[in-house]
Amino acid sequence: MINILNINEIRAENRERVGEKAYNISRLLNFGYRVCSGYILSVDYFTHFVKYNNINEKHITSLSDQIMSGSFSTDQLTELKWIYTELLNGSDRLIARSSATDEDGFEKTYAGIFKSITDICTFEELIIAIKKIWCSAFASKAMNYSGNIRSSSGMAVLIQQMLDCDKSGVIFTINPVSYKQEIVLEAVKKNNFKMIANKEIAQRYYIDKHSDDISYIKDNSLLNEIEIKDLYKLSIKAEKDFGFPCDIEWGMINGEIYVFQIRPVVRVYKPDQYFKSVIKDTDCILLDRFAEPASVCYLSFLDKWQEMVYLSYFNEKPGNQFNEKPLCFINNRVYWNVKYQKKYFEADTSNNHHKKNLLKELIRQSYKNWYTRLDEYDRNIIRFKRQLKTQSHSENLIALL
Repeated sequence: MINILNINEIRAENRERVGEKAYNISRLLNFGYRVCSGYILSVDYFTHFVKYNNINEKHITSLSDQIMSGSFSTDQLTELKWIYTELLNGSDRLIARSSATDEDGFEKTYAGIFKSITDICTFEELIIAIKKIWCSAFASKAMNYSGNIRSSSGMAVLIQQMLDCDKSGVIFTINPVSYKQEIVLEAVKKNNFKMIANKEIAQRYYIDKHSDDISYIKDNSLLNEIEIKDLYKLSIKAEKDFGFPCDIEWGMINGEIYVFQIRPVVRVYKPDQYFKSVIKDTDCILLDRFAEPASVCYLSFLDKWQEMVYLSYFNEKPGNQFNEKPLCFINNRVYWNVKYQKKYFEADTSNNHHKKNLLKELIRQSYKNWYTRLDEYDRNIIRFKRQLKTQSHSENLIALL
């Protein structure tokens, strides 16, 4: 079976053929973690399928139909039947998962973008599952996420035994939102598929990396202290083994922990969040300061500032409690929202004078505070440049930033 590999056979030289997910699972196995038995259909397997069915990959719109109506060669069917029989020896169900070459990376994870098919009980269901996973590589959701037309040569399929977990969840070895040095542990009863799809609320635990202190909502009773400590130890070991902050999917049966997936923590952001060609009912003025497009990072700071800080100065409420906000983001540029100005400064005449005085005082104090901080900024930049030369570990660089 040239185009099929057992997960315990995967090596670094196979990485491009099996995809990041399968490669990382094979590394988990080599590091000694419990992993479900499985096989990987390499990208070459799909290439063979395409050639056998004379599929025209240039016709993107009909590609899914071509794949679903295609048939496997005799050799491929023989191999699949062998895998199906082998894996069902010791399990009553299988799971088929994507393992694209650009999946589970440092910049993009494709989490929830590609298909995973659970509860496969028959050979016919396995055949359909494989085709659906291949099709998911060319779905509009995947193309929008990647930002371009994906290459068909980059999709492998991982077939594994499926477990009925007592408990399962996700671990982040660094807080994915704040990047605080703490373990974020999420858990649900049974399998975690609904949680990953945001259809089930998980119990959440925070564990400080330095003190091992655990904090959680008082109603969290799903995991006992021993289980939390075991998961904590696993996460610390995984980060050390892999050399980067990890996003880990796990399951537990009779106290034994299985790892289903591991990938780098990718900070959640939407690259197109501030790129909008048309906004209905918009009345706004481009701010000179932002005549050129701003970075998503900078725009996110502005967005968060006006939601959490800006309006509270005038109304004693955070900005996210108001329909109108002072800033608009169009094509990564920043505009002043005239509707906001009319609503909160011009229309509200009863308190208009007080608001204008508050605004003047805010500008005066901000101006003064800004210039008094400049010397401190200069010193920090010089210190940063010095430390930058001596730091090489990514965690230290993040802390420095």
